[in-house]
Amino acid sequence: MSLTLPIQQKERIVIVDVLRGFALFGVLLGNFNGMFTNYVPASIIKSISTPFDDALNMLHDIFIQNKFMTLFSILFGYGFGVIMERVANKNLNTTRFFLRRMFWLFVFGCIHLAFWSEDILHVYAMAGIFLLLFRKSSDRKVFTWSVILMFVFPFVIRLYQHYFIHNAVDYDAITKTAYNTVKYGSLKDVAVFNYQTYPHLWIYTLVDFRDGAETLGRFLLGYYILRKQILVRLNDYSILIKKVWKISCFAMIIYILLFGCYLTIIFLPNNFYYILY
Repeated sequence: MSLTLPIQQKERIVIVDVLRGFALFGVLLGNFNGMFTNYVPASIIKSISTPFDDALNMLHDIFIQNKFMTLFSILFGYGFGVIMERVANKNLNTTRFFLRRMFWLFVFGCIHLAFWSEDILHVYAMAGIFLLLFRKSSDRKVFTWSVILMFVFPFVIRLYQHYFIHNAVDYDAITKTAYNTVKYGSLKDVAVFNYQTYPHLWIYTLVDFRDGAETLGRFLLGYYILRKQILVRLNDYSILIKKVWKISCFAMIIYILLFGCYLTIIFLPNNFYYILY
């Protein structure tokens, strides 16, 4: 069977396909909100919003924003392991094969960046390259680095952003310019604006570095899940899955309570909630 063909039906794992479809639907749902608001000044959004809109937006932030992207990223790492296994079984160069895929993913991401400033594909491509460093690592090392990259690196970078460079970018001015460019300009104007503002918004502020580290951590978690065959041996791992579910549910409840207090009472820095988020 050629590697250019999709995985055949008899080779597919139903739960993985279900999760992938669920994740993609959630990513689409989450992006709708961003597409409606990212290029619109806060004053305009506020002028047309109702309390019901605000409530829906809060629910979106709690249950949808970044949640499905996390699941999709984990499945990307899972798919990396599957691809490596298939390529190795064909006695082909796995490194060359995967680098070629990441190169074209990066190219498509850069093209997409011209029309959507929050493209994630180029970040996936850059983070994906580092997966190759973990092919011969132990399961323990893969999992440890997954936790560090998901929870430690992003939190430290968030603190740095908040206390050292959070005033470095005038987001209100950029949003206003972006709004006028999208509203009155051509596609070329939008592309030029996105490319011109990208380094200042995403590189200088370390956003791409933060998101790249977090994304790589999710990839590694997916790779770890594949190595342990957790989605293949669901019955064997049922106790572990239930424990993870209970811990995650408990963390989510705490986050929702803190999120509500943040909006109404406490007004602490967002970084305080970032790990739970």
